[in-house]
Amino acid sequence: MTNHKESPAHSMEANLKGTILGVAGLLGVEFFPWDNVSFGVKYKLSLTSNFTTETSGSVSIDGPTYSNFNTDSWAVTLGVSF
Repeated sequence: MTNHKESPAHSMEANLKGTILGVAGLLGVEFFPWDNVSFGVKYKLSLTSNFTTETSGSVSIDGPTYSNFNTDSWAVTLGVSF
């Protein structure tokens, strides 16, 4: 019984590079039912785009590009001032 290993005839190494661009903004309202008390709601909206490029040797291939529009986080606030 012998062990036999084969290595691929062509070996390739690929490098994946990417860039992510993003913009975010806050949107909110605040309501003052009394002089020293406030209630608020805040939303964080964001837009991100991802660009990738795969290189293997001297060949460069544009990879997938996608964009996302998200409401990443939100908060409800209570403010009390003295």
